[in-house]
Amino acid sequence: VRDTVVEYQTSKQLMTASYTPPKLKGKAIVYEGGGHVVDFPLNATTQQFQSMMKRLKARGWTDRSTRAVFFDQVIYNAELNSFVSIRSSFEFNPWGSVVSLIRARVMRFGFVRFNDVVLLILDITVYTFVVVAIFSTIIKIWRLRWKFFQSLLNQLDIVNYFFFLITGYYKINLYMSTYSLMTVPSKPQDPPRDFESFGWTYAQIGNWNGFNSLITWSKALVYLGLLHHSFNMLLRVITESSKNVSVFTLMFFIVLWAYAQTLYVCFGTDIIRWKNIGNSFLSSIEAVLHGLQFDELQAVNQYLGPLVSFSFLFICLFFMLNTFLALIMKSYDKVSKMKDEDSLSKEFAKGVFPLFKSISERLSKLSRKRKVKDEGKHDRESKQEDKTEKKQAWPEVNDSDKNGEHFTDKLATSTSLAKPDERPQFLRQRTLYRRDDDLVEVPLETLQQLTVSLNDLQSKVKTLSDRVKTAECVYLGQKI
Repeated sequence: VRDTVVEYQTSKQLMTASYTPPKLKGKAIVYEGGGHVVDFPLNATTQQFQSMMKRLKARGWTDRSTRAVFFDQVIYNAELNSFVSIRSSFEFNPWGSVVSLIRARVMRFGFVRFNDVVLLILDITVYTFVVVAIFSTIIKIWRLRWKFFQSLLNQLDIVNYFFFLITGYYKINLYMSTYSLMTVPSKPQDPPRDFESFGWTYAQIGNWNGFNSLITWSKALVYLGLLHHSFNMLLRVITESSKNVSVFTLMFFIVLWAYAQTLYVCFGTDIIRWKNIGNSFLSSIEAVLHGLQFDELQAVNQYLGPLVSFSFLFICLFFMLNTFLALIMKSYDKVSKMKDEDSLSKEFAKGVFPLFKSISERLSKLSRKRKVKDEGKHDRESKQEDKTEKKQAWPEVNDSDKNGEHFTDKLATSTSLAKPDERPQFLRQRTLYRRDDDLVEVPLETLQQLTVSLNDLQSKVKTLSDRVKTAECVYLGQKI
């Protein structure tokens, strides 16, 4: 801090935005971005900082014309790539008091870590889908006109796209504002950056994303309504009761406004929460859940306090809330008696449920095949030691026999070569019969019976073929 006059600089010179501190009492004030700015060096010690502040005070940096003083400091966490902007504000009221307030904003911008790059790629992917969906919605609106807005799902889509566009605007604005900060090294003569403005933009992105997530999960409820009639019934109850609930809400707010005005007039001079009409109305809404402070009202007025408290309890809590529940129950009873005639939900269920069923069947079939294959592999490994002894009694299955083409002939040959004394041991053997699509473990006795049956069937087929040829010759002879 030099012994020179600190000149006034505009918001364009300082590249700062206007600032509105949180409203504590009375009307909020908007401060422009300009002012008399003093930049403290980062390497200053505590003694140097105190001497600078004393020098500013001695030079009369603040006087009767000063309305507010803001002290900004920024802390950067390199590990998390996060900035913390701390603004300490001191407002000088006309009657001589000073109101202090500290606000901290946490923000993250730039693509320093790998996670930041991944989030950027996901952001680009999401907004690409959003742009495609917006163009598709515009085409639908152009074709269907006002019929498009009759669907609740279409209305939620439009609100969802609107929130996406607002969030995208703030993200682009933040990126353009902080690009030079993250890429170009700062110089000592450069003016201080307005991190408070960056933090405000970053906070708006979070706020609009919060509203957007609410709309997105509301759309999820609509899709669940298309899957099952129970979810659909819930949505239909909300739709059916919307008209009556809207009228009830209007009446309920009128009653709350009446009590807010009553409490403001009667107790505003003694109780802080009823000090003005706005706080009185918000306190009345809060009292619906917690009730009025009976002892506090009775201490101010022992007759009017209990009267207002009991009337509020009876009208707002007992009567109005039970009326709201009665409206919901009436709509539920009406919807439960209606037939489910939603063709869209039926078509959606017809397309989704078979898909899930086919996927489940395929997964179960694959698991069964894998299980059979593992069991066969285990049996083959356990019988590997007895392979030499079985060669004389049972032929080895080669690659040409895996499809079951010559397996029956070798079975009959090996059966005839078996010795009588080895028959009990031979019949207890089990063989793996291979096919192209499956692997089944079949007992040897079953294969022997199958061989005899196939031989009988072959002889019968041959006899029947001879008879057919004889009949054809007779028929041709008669025809000639």
